[in-house]
Amino acid sequence: MQLNIKSAYLEITNICNLDCRSCYNRSGRHHQRSEISLNDIKYLTTRLKNEFSCSSVSLAGGEPTLHAQFNEILTYLLSTPDLEVGVVTNGTTGQYDIVQAYNAYPQLRIQVSLDGSDEESNAAIRGSGNFDKAIAFLQSLNCAGGTSKAPTMKMVLSSHNIDKLEEYYRLAISMGCEPDFSLINPMGNASDDWESLELTAKQKLYVTRTIVRLNKIYNKNVPPPACLGECPFTDENTALSVLVKCDGSVYPCQMLYDNDYSIGNILHDDDAHFAARYADISHLAKERIKKQGDCLKCLARHSCHRGCMGLSVMRHNGPLGDDGSCGFRKLQVLDMGLMSEAE
Repeated sequence: MQLNIKSAYLEITNICNLDCRSCYNRSGRHHQRSEISLNDIKYLTTRLKNEFSCSSVSLAGGEPTLHAQFNEILTYLLSTPDLEVGVVTNGTTGQYDIVQAYNAYPQLRIQVSLDGSDEESNAAIRGSGNFDKAIAFLQSLNCAGGTSKAPTMKMVLSSHNIDKLEEYYRLAISMGCEPDFSLINPMGNASDDWESLELTAKQKLYVTRTIVRLNKIYNKNVPPPACLGECPFTDENTALSVLVKCDGSVYPCQMLYDNDYSIGNILHDDDAHFAARYADISHLAKERIKKQGDCLKCLARHSCHRGCMGLSVMRHNGPLGDDGSCGFRKLQVLDMGLMSEAE
């Protein structure tokens, strides 16, 4: 089996200038810098493209613009043929050289992480004094001129900012940005205060309904952050969106961040190793679906497929256990049925 990788999320540094409550890898608390070198970026990019058919990479961290060789890495990737390049930044480091690159290279995409529609709501998650900096950076991208691209504004939704969802969506649209959303997960910093941050099933349903409603108003197709569907790992031939850590270790997705689920190291493991390790992950995903239990009596059983293996691991239930989102999926299926009847 030849592994197929469509995109790679590269954690090029482990440090960050912020310490967000929702940070999945605690990068704001790392005091020992760890970075992947420019030479290693060149090597892994070549492997990803030539051996695994990868056509898209995103630079992340930590805060990628704090990497000692960020500009050199970005320049190299942008000079690589047939490769889409993304940068995931908090927009607060004063790295405005990237604005020129954004305007000059159509294949460059930028996502700015912002967790509120104003200073107060953003500060509750990302710390005070960062909202205006991020907004100024986004405005500089949209004022660069000569480009029809829209930067992405990404919000991690929790119980602390869900009331700002609609304001955030409208703010993004007003600034010429594409709004994007994810639900907070019990990993990294969020696991320390999970009881106060976790969204209820009804709150998650509110998120879905609100985004669908706003999409109709603005003629957008912003995806609700939690959708029904089968884990892609059940198909051994699926095209993966992998995560690569600073040390070169590769994970089949951002949700399976635990070291036990690494499928290899891009800097020294061969294709056969990656294929064998991914086959193990795929086997677990198939076994997860088979373990039905009470699911046989559930109204969502035909579309749920027992949810997310990564979430189950985060909740210390193992890859075959409960992912904690069963109640939400039942509400979502019921809601979809009611909407279909109404139409």
